[in-house]
Amino acid sequence: MKIFTAFFIGLFVLSTSFTSEVSMRINHSFTLDSLGACQGVSYQNGKVFLYGDREVGVIREYKTEGDSLIYQNREMKLTVDDTDVINHPTGIAYHANNPVFIGNSIRLNKEGTLWTAMIYCIDWKGLQRTGTLEGNLINTIEDDACIQGTRPEYVEYKKKWFVATADYGDKRNEVRLYDPTVLKNAKRTSDKKVVYKTFTCTPWFKTFTG
Repeated sequence: MKIFTAFFIGLFVLSTSFTSEVSMRINHSFTLDSLGACQGVSYQNGKVFLYGDREVGVIREYKTEGDSLIYQNREMKLTVDDTDVINHPTGIAYHANNPVFIGNSIRLNKEGTLWTAMIYCIDWKGLQRTGTLEGNLINTIEDDACIQGTRPEYVEYKKKWFVATADYGDKRNEVRLYDPTVLKNAKRTSDKKVVYKTFTCTPWFKTFTG
């Protein structure tokens, strides 16, 4: 798994009039082990969490030293009773005291054309303390409002924080804003009042914050 030191790119501000070009330059790249295919980075209060799909879904904690990431010997397996629950983690939605959500995009066929998307509300402190999802899985939500895949992250829109997720495909793509207080107790993202707003977006778009 190769990760770039330029992952602190900043917060994408969603708006209906967003038209400017975004560019980035890679300064340095390096390899980290034991993550499988790393799916993303979550930066929280000076800590760096990387998540991937090893033999089970995992989250590992790092700290920054110069242009490097140093593993802190803390790993969380996304399992319950040794069963791989979040096998392909695709996003950690974390902000202040709001509910914490982790996304999971499950491939249903080998061609990768059919997917099931799930969002899990979790006890983040409990997961860090015990190292597994056992006793820390609050709710499982089917993201049936998505078109392809789910990648939850918190974003601020009109002075309120929402869980944003974007499709990762080549057609009919959109960004959706979910109300976290409603999402926490929902069974599906198509339930009433979960979706606050949607925006069209370009293909292969990922939501992320820095």
